[in-house]
Amino acid sequence: MFAFIVIPLLQMNCEFLGLYIRKIFMLFIWNFTSKLDR
Repeated sequence: MFAFIVIPLLQMNCEFLGLYIRKIFMLFIWNFTSKLDR
């Protein structure tokens, strides 16, 4: 299941892939810090 998401992304250009990873990473950090604040 994970491969179906990753493989098409790897076939795209690196610029889009970098932005996509950065967006998910920022969402992960934001969720983690919001849990720490509570």
